[in-house]
Amino acid sequence: MNRRLVVAVLTLLLSLAVTPTARVAADGDVYRRWVSPKTATCATTMSGVTASINNQNVEFNSLPAGAEFTITYIVNGVVTNDGPHPVEQLTGTKAYGAFTQPVASYPFTFQFRLDTLVGGQVVYRSTLDLSCTADGSRSVAAVNQTVGYGQPYRRWTAPKTFTCATGMGGPNVTLNNQDVEFNNLPVDAQARLTYVRNGVAAVDPPFTVEQTSGTKNYSSLQVGFSSYPFTFSFYTDTLIGGSLVYRSIISTSCAANGSGTATVTSTAPPTIASAPNVSATAPPGASGTAVTYALPAANDDAGTPTVSCLPASGSTFALGTTTVGCTATDSVGLTASTSFTVTVTAGLDYVSLSPARVADTRLGFATVDGIGAGTGLRLGGTTLEVTVAGRGGVAADAVAAALNVTATGVLGDGFATVYPCGETFPTASNLNFTVGSTVPNAVLAKLGTGGKVCVFVSQSTNIVVDVDGYFPAGSSYVSENPVRVLETRPGRITSDGLQQGGGPVGAGVVTELQITGRAGVPTTANAVALNVTVTEPASDGFITVFPCGTTQPTASSLNAAPGQTVANLVVSKLGTGGKVCIYTQQSTHLVADVNGYFPGVTSYASLVPARLLETRAGQTTIDGQYLGAGIRPLGSVTEVAVLGRGGVPAAAATVVLNVTATEAVAAGYVTVYPCGISPPLASNLNIEAGATTPNAVFVKVGAGGKVCLFNSQATHLVVDVVGYFPN
Repeated sequence: MNRRLVVAVLTLLLSLAVTPTARVAADGDVYRRWVSPKTATCATTMSGVTASINNQNVEFNSLPAGAEFTITYIVNGVVTNDGPHPVEQLTGTKAYGAFTQPVASYPFTFQFRLDTLVGGQVVYRSTLDLSCTADGSRSVAAVNQTVGYGQPYRRWTAPKTFTCATGMGGPNVTLNNQDVEFNNLPVDAQARLTYVRNGVAAVDPPFTVEQTSGTKNYSSLQVGFSSYPFTFSFYTDTLIGGSLVYRSIISTSCAANGSGTATVTSTAPPTIASAPNVSATAPPGASGTAVTYALPAANDDAGTPTVSCLPASGSTFALGTTTVGCTATDSVGLTASTSFTVTVTAGLDYVSLSPARVADTRLGFATVDGIGAGTGLRLGGTTLEVTVAGRGGVAADAVAAALNVTATGVLGDGFATVYPCGETFPTASNLNFTVGSTVPNAVLAKLGTGGKVCVFVSQSTNIVVDVDGYFPAGSSYVSENPVRVLETRPGRITSDGLQQGGGPVGAGVVTELQITGRAGVPTTANAVALNVTVTEPASDGFITVFPCGTTQPTASSLNAAPGQTVANLVVSKLGTGGKVCIYTQQSTHLVADVNGYFPGVTSYASLVPARLLETRAGQTTIDGQYLGAGIRPLGSVTEVAVLGRGGVPAAAATVVLNVTATEAVAAGYVTVYPCGISPPLASNLNIEAGATTPNAVFVKVGAGGKVCLFNSQATHLVVDVVGYFPN
C-alpha cells in the first residue's frame, strides 16, 4: 500500500468518529488523558459547596502534530465546554494544579471530561465521574475510551442536495442520492428506514445490511406532498441484535420551488453514567419520605442529552426499596438508560436498652463504666450533672432519654427535679421523698448541654440514675424542660395560671386536664408524657390517668397512703379536646408537669391502659391471663407475655408499662428487663415493707414476646401496659 493510500484511509477513519464506543483504551491509542487515580473532595466552604480534584495531571501518547483537546464540565447534567486547545506535547506527562468546581448544593453529580481531537474529530475520551450527597473525600479512577474508530454503523454519506419542485401531482422533494457508508458491522446487522412527512412517520421493516464496511451508491429519492410548506426527514437506523446502535438523518424543508443542501445528522445513542443507590430515612411513623437525588450524567456527540428519571427527584418514596429508571434522550430521539434504587427505612422514635446504671453516688457502688460512681451524698440545694449521651448504649446524638431516678439515704423531707443541663431550672419536681426513704421515679428527660441531665435535690440524699433507652436524633418525641399544668394546692401556680389553686380533689372525682394548647403542646399532639404527683391524700387510694372520652380502665397510675407525696411518670394518649382525665379514688391534691409529647405523626402507639399481670387474688386482667398467682417469693423472676395482649401487636419492639409492687414483705427492689438476658445492675422500683410503689417502665420486649420482673423481696406485682413502639 503506497503512502498516499495510507493517508487516505486514515483520513476516512478519522472522518467517521462520532461517539464513545465500548472498546476499552489500549496502549497504542492516541490520547491526551487524565493521570489516574485522583482524589476528589466534596466540601462545604464559606462560599458554598464545591467539588475538588487534587490535580489535573495528564499523560500523552502517539499524538500527531496539530492534535487538540477539549475539556468539558458537566454539573447535574449542565454542560460547559472549554476548547479546543492545541496539545502541549505529543508524548510523556505534564503536571497541573488542583481544580475546584463550585456547585449549588448537595446532592450533585460532576463529570470532568477530557477529549482528544485529531483532524477536528474526537478520537479519545477520558472522564472523571463524581457523585456527592455530603462532605467527604474518595479516590476517583478515570474511565478511558477510544472514540469513533470502532463505531458500527450504516449511515448517509454527506453532503446531499435536494430539489423542491411542483409536478403533476403537486409539490415534491427529490434527494440527489441515497448513498450510504458502512463501518465495523457484524454480518447479521440490520438497517431500518423511516420516512417522516410533516412529522408523520412511516417505518419500513428492518432488512439485513448490504455489506459490513465501505460504501454503496443508490439512486435519487422523490417524495410527494399535497402542498407547500412541508418538512421531510429520512432516517437510516442501524440495529445489532435488535437494538438501535446508530441513527443517521437527512433533514429538509421547503416553502416553495428551489434547491439546497440537506442537513445530515449522524449519531450513536447517548451514554449515561451509572448512578449510586440512595438510602433515606423516613420520619418516625411516616409511610415514606421525599427523596432528592442528582440526575446521572449523560453524553452525546449530537448535543447534550435530556435526562429524566421516574419516580422523579423530590418524589415521596414509600418505605422499602424502589427502583428508579433514568433515560437519556438525545436530539434525534436516541436513548440510553440506567437505574438505581432508593431504599427508605423507618426512622426510630425510641431505642430500648437493657437498663444500665450511669450514676450512683453511694460509696462502694458501681456504674456501667465507672463514671459517676461513689461520689458521695449530694448536699441539699446542689445539682448533680449526669452525662447520659454516649454511655450505657445511648447514642452520642440522642436528644432525650428514659431514666429511672432514685433518691435513697435521704436526710430530710424534700424533692428532686431532673432537667436538661444548660436550661432554666423549672418549677417542677420528679421525685418527692421523706427522711430515710428510698423513692424511684421514671423520667423522660431532655438531654442538655454536653448530653447531660441535671438533678437538683432540695435535701441531702444519694442519687441513683439508670437509663432504660433513648430517643435518637430525628425522633418524633418532643422533649421539654418540665412545665407545670396542674396544681390544686392553694398559693401554688401553673405555667399559665390555668387549673391552679382549686383545692383538693374529692374522692371518686374525675378531673379533666387540658394539655393541648398549653406548655408548647400543639393541638395535633397524639400523646403526652406527664409527671403526676399525689400529695396530702386523705386515705389509702389510687389515681388513674386515661384519655378523656374513653372508658375508665381497670388500672392505676399511682398508689398513695395518707399524708404521702408520691410521683409517677405517665405517658397518656390525649383524648377528647386534647385532654387527659385523672380519676382520684380518695380525696387528694394533684400536681402534673408536662415533660414532652408525641406529635400526630409518630411511631409511638398510645393505648388505653390495660392490666397484663395481677398476682393478687380476686382481681382481673384484660384477658384473664397472668392472674392470681399469689405473692412472688423472694428472689424470683416473673415472666409476663406482652405481645398480642392489651392492644400490643406481635411486631412491637418496646412496651411502656406501669409496674406496681404492693404488700411487700420487706424492703427491696424490682427490676424489669427483656426476658432472655440476666437481670441487669439496675432497678425500677424500690419497695418498703407493706407499701405500694408504682413506676413507669420503658422496656424492650424479650424472648418469647415477654418481659421479666425480678423482685429481691417477696411482694405482689401488678403490670399495666399504656403504649408501645413498633419494630
